[in-house]
Amino acid sequence: LVLRAGPVTDEKPILVLSHLDTVHPIGTLERDLPVRVDGDRLYGPGCYDMKGGAYLALAAFKEVARAGTARRPLVFLLTPDEEIGSPTTRDLITDLGRGAAAVLVTEPARDGGRIVTSRKGVGRFDVVVEG
Repeated sequence: LVLRAGPVTDEKPILVLSHLDTVHPIGTLERDLPVRVDGDRLYGPGCYDMKGGAYLALAAFKEVARAGTARRPLVFLLTPDEEIGSPTTRDLITDLGRGAAAVLVTEPARDGGRIVTSRKGVGRFDVVVEG
């Protein structure tokens, strides 16, 4: 999903990236991680992944779009396949990122509020065995 807002100019946009997929085996909700609310906290698969950041970024994006206060174009990209290495969205992410003035990723902070500056990678290999 690509959302756009802000002025129509030749300026490079600010790109916000989020993903909405969470990789858990079937049955996780029933057995291991049922969704629950405890006070003002939500627990469940993906709650502390990018989903919270995506929600907050979307709310901010909508507010800026409604108010018309963006000084440059804004692009918000939400992808469905990050957890498996972005096989269908990689080219779109790369193209939008190369054309952006800045890219913001909505990954939540780590313990103690530490900013996320890197992530694990994904390796894909084709193995051909003969004999």
